[in-house]
Amino acid sequence: MVLAAEIVKTAVSFLETPYVLGGRIRGRGIDCAGIVVLCGLEHGIEILCPTVYKRANSLDFIENACRISMQKVTTKPVPGMVIVSKVGPYLHHLGVMDSPQTVIEARNDPSVQKVVRSDVDFEKICSTFAFRGVVY
Repeated sequence: MVLAAEIVKTAVSFLETPYVLGGRIRGRGIDCAGIVVLCGLEHGIEILCPTVYKRANSLDFIENACRISMQKVTTKPVPGMVIVSKVGPYLHHLGVMDSPQTVIEARNDPSVQKVVRSDVDFEKICSTFAFRGVVY
């Protein structure tokens, strides 16, 4: 059994990791999907094959990939859950909630370029997913 607090602790451990598109290496480089993939893998939950991830503008692609090992929920996200947010007219972004108001995310903004804790913009959340087998 995995507790949501363990998922949060793993996500927090990625803070300050440099942003690298397609990155999956702790301390060397990671992207938004990499945080979700590695949070799952570190707790025995397989999420997307890290070698076949491709950046997609399609919300359907992201949601279908998330459904492999997560369950879509319709409640307000809680710590340990994954949120999919809209970051532009086409792009979507993943993050792991670490508190009721903040998310751990890999930011590709020119001024940031690393994993940070950010306030959640609840208006931009498209979907919320719970890792299967995690106690929330």
